[in-house]
Amino acid sequence: RQGVSPGKCARFLVVHELLGVAVLGASTVGCLYAKPLERLTDILQGNDGGAGLKGMVDAGMATAERKVGALLARLRIEDVSPAFATRLTRAWAEGMVVRSLLSPLLFPLKMWTAFYLVS
Repeated sequence: RQGVSPGKCARFLVVHELLGVAVLGASTVGCLYAKPLERLTDILQGNDGGAGLKGMVDAGMATAERKVGALLARLRIEDVSPAFATRLTRAWAEGMVVRSLLSPLLFPLKMWTAFYLVS
């Protein structure tokens, strides 16, 4: 029987969210190694827009690093080196930008994949 049932809807939502977590992890790890915003600001450095973009990125990263540092202190996580926390924060923020730029492609792809896996 083909149709929509509460069980299928629940499975669809779970699969869709798991795909979202997978995209989050993949983008963060990818940005941890590829550093796309750093490369982009280096490329644009010769143009007039490069300095403005670099300033925005640096300001956003400073805010994110401050918040992550406060979070790590609140959670009493002492085994994480400040350098790695900074790299991870930058990768997560860069991944957020990449996911935002790719969301017109990622959302329909996640919907189709979840539908395909559940059906």
